[in-house]
Amino acid sequence: MIAKAIGDAGFPVLVSMATDIPLTLPGGQNIETRHGRLNLEQMIALIGERRISTLVDSAHPYAIRTHETAKLAAQHASIPYIHWLRAESDLSSFTNIHMAANHEEAAQAAVDLQRPILLTIGSRNILPYIRAARAAKLAIYARVLPCSESENACRSAGLSKSRVIAARGPFTVEDTLLLLRSWKIGTLVTKESGEAGGVGEKLEAATREGCAVIVVKRASFSGEDSCGTLSELIGRLSSCHRRV
Repeated sequence: MIAKAIGDAGFPVLVSMATDIPLTLPGGQNIETRHGRLNLEQMIALIGERRISTLVDSAHPYAIRTHETAKLAAQHASIPYIHWLRAESDLSSFTNIHMAANHEEAAQAAVDLQRPILLTIGSRNILPYIRAARAAKLAIYARVLPCSESENACRSAGLSKSRVIAARGPFTVEDTLLLLRSWKIGTLVTKESGEAGGVGEKLEAATREGCAVIVVKRASFSGEDSCGTLSELIGRLSSCHRRV
């Protein structure tokens, strides 16, 4: 959505993705892609090599290290930095939701409910959940991306292969509902990654099945670097390029 809006506005855009997992992106001569994680030095080098004039940070809301790296790289290269604020989900219509400030708090809340647990939080932060579930002797499963990085993280955390559901979204309500029923899940854990992250579908499925939901809160971002609408983003880009 963001790449298309920028390209349609007449700006050439390079979409940088951390993994090699293919994403559906709009075609067009203004849009290019690259793959592979970047540390600070590599991102600075890429900005110089490709003569990047503005950095739009549209990384996942929970990718704190990526946000920090992107902002530092832009500052080092003396180019404008724009942080895209993904809209939050409206959770007001759902019941049996427990909010947690971090993964450790969420893990404890999940095992306190004494029901089989399904993690839909990615693979990077599953260790506290596996430890807590093992101590409480609860069944725990994780739905993660089908890639070696996710599989290695699950293995390192001690989660057996039979408890890993490797699949790539977007997932429908029915997809998640089938999973909850198949494994007799009683507690679903998710991050508040917005509608783009499929939170609404997860909550709807959990509500239908009578599951409790643990939601890990996202870090708050605000300030003059941030924007949350496409019209504002294009306006900021236009302003940046006029100054250049």
